[in-house]
Amino acid sequence: MLPSETPSDIQVRFAYPDVALQLETAMLQGELEDILGLQGKVVLRNKSALIHIPLTEQFQMTLRPTDVGFEGYSEWMSWHEHVDEKHQRREIQGSVRASVEVICKRKGATFQPLTFTVHQKDLEGVIHKALGIIRFHTGKRLAPKFIKVEELS
Repeated sequence: MLPSETPSDIQVRFAYPDVALQLETAMLQGELEDILGLQGKVVLRNKSALIHIPLTEQFQMTLRPTDVGFEGYSEWMSWHEHVDEKHQRREIQGSVRASVEVICKRKGATFQPLTFTVHQKDLEGVIHKALGIIRFHTGKRLAPKFIKVEELS
């Protein structure tokens, strides 16, 4: 395929929405575990995905893709064009949009689940912003749990 025939992201998503969801989810799982070193469980389900992230104090954050694309498949990534005035070129930039749900898994807890949407440049930004929103609304200073060193070997 010649460079001029390279399909756009929208053409690839239209032709293979299931593969696009799997690739985006795998990319986020790699960022979660390999770059951030955080515990988490990724679940691909029907036409969507979930990322469960355990937090301190027996809380759990669940992320879901916010956008719905072709054939009803969820999309984590939003793409937008940016014009770099300095270098006079167009750039395509991605960002992550996720619905966040926070629950307390402690028996007998009276915590009301908290649900909101976050839009940031990457998964690290989504998690950081979500933790800030949780703290603002609940006063709780929660943190994600890290992968233990022996798990990395």
